Amino acid sequence: MEINGRDIAQGIYDDLKIRVQKLLGQDITPTLVVFLVGEDPGSKAYVLQKQIRGQDIKAQVDVLSFPQNTTTDKLLTELGTLYNKTSVHGVIVQRPLPEQVNASAINDAINPEKDVDGFLPDSPFNPPIVLATVRFLEEAYKKKGEGQPDLISWLKTKKIIVIGKGETAGKPVLDYLNEQGLSPVVIDSRTENPDDVKRSADIIISGVGRPGILTSKNIKKGAILVGIGIHREDDGKLHGDYNDDDVKGVAAFYTPTPRGVGPVNVAMLLSNLVLAAEQVSEHLHVLPA
Repeated sequence: MEINGRDIAQGIYDDLKIRVQKLLGQDITPTLVVFLVGEDPGSKAYVLQKQIRGQDIKAQVDVLSFPQNTTTDKLLTELGTLYNKTSVHGVIVQRPLPEQVNASAINDAINPEKDVDGFLPDSPFNPPIVLATVRFLEEAYKKKGEGQPDLISWLKTKKIIVIGKGETAGKPVLDYLNEQGLSPVVIDSRTENPDDVKRSADIIISGVGRPGILTSKNIKKGAILVGIGIHREDDGKLHGDYNDDDVKGVAAFYTPTPRGVGPVNVAMLLSNLVLAAEQVSEHLHVLPA
C-alpha cells in the first residue's frame, strides 16, 4: 500500500497555518534564510519548494544566492550578520556545497538555535528527514500496530535495516533509531551478501540515491519500505531507490517517488521553523519574577 506523503504534508501545513497566524498576531513572522551556492538543479528545486510552502503558511523564506566560486570567507561574513538577528528564526546553508567551501567552518558559524535543519550536534531540532521518516513509520503503525501500545514498542518487535549512512539521510536516521534503543542493521558497501540481509528485514529505510537498490526480488513479502534516497535520471525526473510498480505487490507499505518523503521533509523543516519562532515568542513574553 502506498503511503502518500503529500496527504501527510497537507495535514502538517494545516496545523502550521494556525500556529503561524497566532505568531503574526504577536508581530512575529517565522523567517528562514537559505544560502544557495551554485546552480545545482536539485538544490534549486528543493529551495523553491521551501519558498512556495513557506508562502502557503505565511512564513517568510528568503534565499541568498551565491555563485559557484564563492569563498568560505564570503559565506562566513554573511552568516555572521544573521547569528544574533532576532527577526531571523532559521538559517540553512543548502547542501551540497562546492569543494572550495570549508563545510566544517560553515557549520561552526550557524547559531544552533537557528539550525532548523538539525544539522549541528548541539541543535535543539531533529533533522527534518528524521521527522519525516518517523511520520511514515507512524502511518504504518496506525494501520498495522499489532497490539503494541506505541510506535517505539512496535518498532522494537521489527528487524529494521538502514541502507546507506550519508550525513544528510542515512546517518541522522541511524542516530535517531539508535537513540531510541532500536539497534538497526546497516547495509553499506562493505556488507556481505546484502540481498540476503535485505530479505530478512521487516522495515527497510533506504537512503542511497541510486536506482535498483531494492526490488521485488530482494525484499520479503509484507516488508515496509521508506525511501529517503532520490536521484535524477535522464528523463529529468526524480526517482527513488526502488521502482514503485515493482515493489507494490510485495511490500505491505511503501513511500512513493514523487509524493513520498520529499513533501513531508519540507513540511517538517517548516515545522521546525515555526517551533523556533514560537520559542522566541515564549522568551519575549516571559514576565520577570
